[in-house]
Amino acid sequence: MTASDTVSGYRITVPAGWQRVTTGDGSAESIERFIAWKLRKQSGRDHVLTERALREQMPRLVSDAEAAGALDLYVFSEEIRGVPVVMSFVVSMTYLGASAADLDEADLAEVAGFGATESEFVDLEVGRCFRAVEHRASTVAEFRRLVAGQFAGSAQLDLPKADTAQAFEAVALIRNEESSGRMLPSTRVSYLLPVPASPGAFLLVVFSCDDSSFSEVQVLMFDAIVTTLKWV
Repeated sequence: MTASDTVSGYRITVPAGWQRVTTGDGSAESIERFIAWKLRKQSGRDHVLTERALREQMPRLVSDAEAAGALDLYVFSEEIRGVPVVMSFVVSMTYLGASAADLDEADLAEVAGFGATESEFVDLEVGRCFRAVEHRASTVAEFRRLVAGQFAGSAQLDLPKADTAQAFEAVALIRNEESSGRMLPSTRVSYLLPVPASPGAFLLVVFSCDDSSFSEVQVLMFDAIVTTLKWV
């Protein structure tokens, strides 16, 4: 596909364990698939409570994501060697009012990085794009406000929507450590990809994960996922 070709969407390949929830047409079906996936290992009271929470929260989260410009949300939530691993990324459209050739690194960093500590131009099969990395450290109180915002209708694109399991874990953490002053580090990686034949339009792919011994591997997985992106 050349830069002059128009596109109708994108396609991306994710490894096993990732689930996609789409906005717009098909969102109801994708929510049902996501709920079934989340409940597959649960039974009894846990199954009932989790299903109730998901059916209440998921439509609102997807609606908020759509209002913020998101096309799709991808969630990974599995246990690896006894350790819960949760991560997610959001795919959205953003319009910058100028083509990639007219924007410098500082302009793109402001959109993709939100205070990025690392940024660079990278060449993918779909063309040249911009990658930014931001390392954050929030207090428990700040994290509490973030989670509250995510489940109270926040539509900020730079705050990836938490999945239910992650939110439940956050509540437990908040109760135990809110007064401790502990900082909660996290990593956010963003890609801005210019959409062919659409000057000023960019696909924005935003990944986030809590910092842990798995963080470097998680970021490498996300980078590998982005290399599979194709225009369709």
